[in-house]
Formats: sequence, C-alpha cells, structure tokens
Amino acid sequence: MSKIGNLYIANATLSKLSYSPDLRFDLRPQKEHLRMVGKDLAAMQPPPGAQLGIIDPKGNGLAALMVRYELTKDSTTGKAPSVLASYDFTDRDKSLKDFMAGMGASHAWVFQTSKKVRQALGVDLPGRASHLLEKKDGAWKLLESWPYGGWEDPYTLPD
Repeated sequence: MSKIGNLYIANATLSKLSYSPDLRFDLRPQKEHLRMVGKDLAAMQPPPGAQLGIIDPKGNGLAALMVRYELTKDSTTGKAPSVLASYDFTDRDKSLKDFMAGMGASHAWVFQTSKKVRQALGVDLPGRASHLLEKKDGAWKLLESWPYGGWEDPYTLPD
C-alpha cells in the first residue's frame, strides 16, 4: 500500500476517534437520567387506565420522547399508560395548569422543578431531582424522586 493510502487510513481512524463523543449523543448525564427514569417507571407497573403527564418546563420534547420510549418499548398493547407531554412553557404557569386539568392525568413526572411548576401543581418539590407525582383526592402527592447525578440544572450541561 502506498504512503498516501496509509495516510488516508490513519486520518480516517483518528478522525473517528476524535468525533466519537459527538457520535454518541446519548451519553450525556441528562440523557442517562431520562433513560433510567423511563426504565424505573416501566418497572413500577402503573394501574390500568393510568395517564402520565410529562412536565419539562424548559425542554424541547426530548425528555418526553426518551421517557415515553423507555416506558413503552417492552410493553404489550394496552398495558403501558397513556403518555402526554408538556414542555417549553417557561413562565406560563396558566398553560401548565390548563394542560394538567385538561388531560386528566393520574400521574405526572416532572423533569425539572421551578416556582411556576410548584405553584401550578400545588406541591413543594425539592430541586436537583426529577419527581413522580400521583393525583389523589384532587391533589398532587409526591411518590418518588430521582436525584440528578451531581448536577443542578439539566439545561446547563453541555449537549
């Protein structure tokens, strides 16, 4: 093989190694958190007819997409809860209240808490974690929390 051929092979190999973090976009702390939560939610075996609302105030829909995938990928038809999502509603708590009231959700998973989310749901949710809530007797109750892996805000991490 010629020297130029060897150079092309070396360049192709090294360029793949240097771009590998970009090729594996799923290896980000916040995405690992989403997959873990989705798997945990799937293992919890929701009651028949359960509806899960996913609340991600600063998001673009990725959290809902990843959690929905993990939650439903191994389920048989009709066994997984219906999953609805609200995202990117920063500082519009009325829209969140309307969303939650209109969808009839029995459960809600909150990816990121904020003052507006806490006010809309009427629940004091600690920061630095995502939370699963259940609606009982007309009020939201905290069921489970998943602490972030040492980070404070999922949207301040590089992506």
